[in-house]
Amino acid sequence: MRYIFGPVPSRRLGRSLGIDPTPPPRPAEAAMARPCPNPSVKKACNWNCVYCQLGRTRPFTRKRASFFPPEELLSELRETLAASPCGAIDWITFVGSGEPTLNRDLGSLVRGAKEIYDIPVAVITNGSLLGEAEVKDALLLADAVMPTLDAGSPDLFRRINRPPSDFRLENHVRGCLGAHRPRRRSYPPADPAAGGGEGVALGRERPCARQARTGK
Repeated sequence: MRYIFGPVPSRRLGRSLGIDPTPPPRPAEAAMARPCPNPSVKKACNWNCVYCQLGRTRPFTRKRASFFPPEELLSELRETLAASPCGAIDWITFVGSGEPTLNRDLGSLVRGAKEIYDIPVAVITNGSLLGEAEVKDALLLADAVMPTLDAGSPDLFRRINRPPSDFRLENHVRGCLGAHRPRRRSYPPADPAAGGGEGVALGRERPCARQARTGK
């Protein structure tokens, strides 16, 4: 699997099936310099957070781009869901090797994931691009958008998240607030045994993955 990992236990989302919409390029892709816009780096991100488990961001990725044909990921997702036992997955979560919203195909990927199987979809993002209309539109179908806000002062924000010099905390907060919308759906509490307990997640009432809407 190149794009899918897990499911992994999540404190907020229960059993979360991860999707990476900004994967590192394969060697052949790196040699051709496509489809990844930055084939020489291991992650595509526009911040350089001190706590990032992927290491430093070198260089920053500033523009949204296509990283792969969307059907490649959706085909892998269909295969994974068809093989998953009943109740094994509470959420499908887009969380990348870098910043998921840098993938300009994110909207079609979220839409495609929801058409395959009726599991709620979350997007974990640093929130830096939420002020852009195209990004807001891409996230409209997601059931949960989870942006990052690590600091309450410009100085602390710059020390922790280390964004490009022209990015301001006030712009970040404005984008996060502008992207807020009432939750359209409600879900039972996550199963504490699966690592949930505080978040919202679907439980054992979900149909089996064998009933997934494959072929779409």
